[in-house]
Amino acid sequence: MWSEFIASLRSSSTIEFGMHQLERNDKGRLWRRHDDRSRFDNLFNALFSDKGAFSACTGVSKYPLKYSATGRLVVPYAAAWIQGEETAILVRAANPIPEAVLVSSDVIEQFSADTDIEALRAMASIFGEGANSNGIRWISSSEIIEPTNLR
Repeated sequence: MWSEFIASLRSSSTIEFGMHQLERNDKGRLWRRHDDRSRFDNLFNALFSDKGAFSACTGVSKYPLKYSATGRLVVPYAAAWIQGEETAILVRAANPIPEAVLVSSDVIEQFSADTDIEALRAMASIFGEGANSNGIRWISSSEIIEPTNLR
């Protein structure tokens, strides 16, 4: 499943993107979604651009800072998928680099939570199911890689 997903990274499509940002100000939503073509024109950009999942989950993206109540960027989870496709990539902040799993895009599209605690619990459960089904990969600043400790 990973090889098929990776092969689709540069396909020009309508990309959907969501992120859970902690320490938000009044303008920030708990789960913020983007689905306009002007933001990302392919999955590669949704993962690796300066507004993508890698930058958000490592705290270096500048764009979400406008929604921060503390001046820090804290994004524990971000997701991206091609609109209408069955598979989404769910990225979570981790050390040394973010981790990613493949999950059903329907689960991500229907995601909702009322509090940060609910969102973190739900995302952790979704991430665990994806890890169990398809394995975990790392997200570097420019590629999806297999963790070296699993080889």
